[in-house]
Amino acid sequence: DEQTNPNDSYNASNNLLAVYASVNYALGKKLNAIAGVRAEQNSQKLNSADLVGKPINYDNTRLDILPSFNLTYNFSEKSLLRLAYGKTLNRPEFRELAPFSFYDFVNNRTVSGNPTLKNADIQNFDFRYEFYPTPSELISVAAFYKDFTNPIEVVFASGANPILNFSNAKSAFSTGIEAEFRKNLNAAAPNTILGRTSLVFNGTYIFSRVKLDDAVAKDQSDNRPLQGQSPYIINAGLNYNDTQKGLQVNFNYNVIGKRIFAVGNNFGSPYPDWFEMPRNVIDFSFSKQLTKAIMLKGGVTDILNQGNTILQDGNQDQVFDRNQDQIIQNYAPGRVASLGLIISPFN
Repeated sequence: DEQTNPNDSYNASNNLLAVYASVNYALGKKLNAIAGVRAEQNSQKLNSADLVGKPINYDNTRLDILPSFNLTYNFSEKSLLRLAYGKTLNRPEFRELAPFSFYDFVNNRTVSGNPTLKNADIQNFDFRYEFYPTPSELISVAAFYKDFTNPIEVVFASGANPILNFSNAKSAFSTGIEAEFRKNLNAAAPNTILGRTSLVFNGTYIFSRVKLDDAVAKDQSDNRPLQGQSPYIINAGLNYNDTQKGLQVNFNYNVIGKRIFAVGNNFGSPYPDWFEMPRNVIDFSFSKQLTKAIMLKGGVTDILNQGNTILQDGNQDQVFDRNQDQIIQNYAPGRVASLGLIISPFN
């Protein structure tokens, strides 16, 4: 029996008018300030109905003033300290607002929108030291703090039939440190193999916590990280670039820490959070200029092809074990190999 419900469709629009102004002011030979402000008049509207036909008219029209500030102190032409602040926001997507349920065939679960979502407001603070040994090299160390009001999270609407929904937490914060560097393996001899090879690395450690309204906290997983926030992120790359021969070769590595895929609840009995487990990803790509007009490009993505796994700590021992806990989802995304020609006859 196929039928259409009143909440199976919606009409929506989003209109944005924004203006931005900034000023760059030297406070001395070494100290420089950049201040800016962005004003956004945004009207986000969605009209639909609930299951019984009662109209749902969502109107998120508001004016946001988003200031930013950047203060730098230059020790020399190669090194500086940077203190930065900026206010940003995150608006819900239409599919996160629309009241109907749809089946996500990729992740094999039902997803339902929430027409009461609010914008998430974010205060961003960053303190960073940057050192440039050469124009192509970088060493950077930073500490950061982000304060969220009404962050949007993926949550369970129920436990027995785990429909995913979207919800605003009361507030949250994330803080951490970040290290980044780009290093030429032999900058003194740029025409050697090592001189054409560079190593890049970015590593971040993040600690985050969510605060819920008391009425929500009694039914939802509390005292936890922000949904979707990994405790660490590592990116690394080894790049070879020979401009004379038109040859580039790149190896890239990425891994993220265990993060909440969807927030659990305490309806009757505890239904623990779903966690997306870490997986190591290595990609390879290359390009070779064959003639002035023809380039050969290719590569392999996700060489290791490790499983994409979502676990639930069913025994609630705080240890995530693929042999002991519930495997909600596990699949190998697959490697993708590509090879092709780029022809630019007008070069």
